Amino acid sequence: MVHETSVHRADVAMTVGEPYEVAPDVAADGISEWLDLVTGPGAAEARPEAAEALRGQGQKLHLHATDPRGLGQAGEWMIHREPDGVTWHHGHQKADTALRGPAADLLLAFLGRIPWTDERIEVLGDTSLLDHWPRHATF
Repeated sequence: MVHETSVHRADVAMTVGEPYEVAPDVAADGISEWLDLVTGPGAAEARPEAAEALRGQGQKLHLHATDPRGLGQAGEWMIHREPDGVTWHHGHQKADTALRGPAADLLLAFLGRIPWTDERIEVLGDTSLLDHWPRHATF
């Protein structure tokens, strides 16, 4: 519930023009939970069309949290789009597309609350993956 509450709190803050803050470790855990929901064992059964659309040909997306205190491996996510589905793990490696920014901003971008082009997010590599991912990675 903490992740859902945090995101809804962000919605309210953005609506009234107030700053939004959430602890980096909470935001990082929210990203991991969201990735589990989108790519986990039940995701394909719950949303077969979205799961099919997320399949790829080996494309990789890397998220890297840049929070000052650092999150270690918990602040690095590698998402792999393969022909048989999408998987993810914590780690750092070269990817087709990389997003860098504070964990809270990465969470908001991944949930469609702020655009990928927001100044708080640094995008490196192939942006077409970012056009495709949010349309299909929903739950």
